[in-house]
Amino acid sequence: MSSRERMVRVGMREGLKLCAHEGCGRPETRVNEFERSIGCWTKNYCSRSCHWSDWNLRNKAEGGGAGA
Repeated sequence: MSSRERMVRVGMREGLKLCAHEGCGRPETRVNEFERSIGCWTKNYCSRSCHWSDWNLRNKAEGGGAGA
């Protein structure tokens, strides 16, 4: 499902974002509420916990990570 479809599904206004962590998807309640990823500046996360969890999942999927 695209991010646009997810926005419509949860009834979000334009300009609001969803948490980029696949297991979360929490919508913003106000514009620019979420912090952007420092690495790529394209993903938005509702919390440090979601950012860290998503980073770990992506690195495991790509075969990278701190231990690799």
